[in-house]
Amino acid sequence: AMSPAVDGITSETGRTSDVEEMATVRIDQGRGTRKCTIFGSIVSVLLIGAFIFRENILVDSTARGAAPSGTKGRTVTFTLASLQGGGTGNVTILTRPSWAPLGVAQFHALVDAGFFEGCRFFRVVPNFMVQFGLSGDPAVQSQWKKAITDDPVVGSNTRGVVTFATSGPNTRTTQLFINTKKNSFLDGQGFSPIGEIIAGMEFVDQINDEYREEPNQGMIESAGNAYLEKNFPNLSYISSTEENAPATM
Repeated sequence: AMSPAVDGITSETGRTSDVEEMATVRIDQGRGTRKCTIFGSIVSVLLIGAFIFRENILVDSTARGAAPSGTKGRTVTFTLASLQGGGTGNVTILTRPSWAPLGVAQFHALVDAGFFEGCRFFRVVPNFMVQFGLSGDPAVQSQWKKAITDDPVVGSNTRGVVTFATSGPNTRTTQLFINTKKNSFLDGQGFSPIGEIIAGMEFVDQINDEYREEPNQGMIESAGNAYLEKNFPNLSYISSTEENAPATM
């Protein structure tokens, strides 16, 4: 998956009241005494069609990996290492299911699997964002190729907000970025925020930016941290993750 580029960046239908109104209007136009009979037939057909449409939508959502109902927000703490000057720091993310339930469910699954431990911040663009989410182990990365369906954009890409990177519609997998400034222009491009930094943003600002966009994502996917440690030894990274008490939403 790719992230946004710096320049320009890369209901159910058939409610009874509405059906009745439509049917009545149509039937009243020159149908006279047959109004009631035809009205009943049209309503029946439309309601059956609406039911079938609804069932198809529900099946399609399940097949494409809809988030479990009742997904709750969490607070997750990343310990960052190899910051500018060699320091470390804790960054706490609050997930927001009301913003992006599918994205939040995917993020939670990655956290539960320990996916982010050892992940490098391989793309750091000052005054824009920092990107992470490629496993240091190619075997692990290969297990997360299946993309999830897009969420509508509800939150906004402001400073401290966490969002999945994409390479187009319905391509979110494991890569995320943290906005380091207000990037609300991303909202209209389908980048749906999943949460926000509630503590430790000062440590995000200390993530090493000396390599900018030099690391090759394809090489990271195929060779993992062996490639990064050899060629970009000073990259900041996530040394550990910890889930805190469930968030009160």
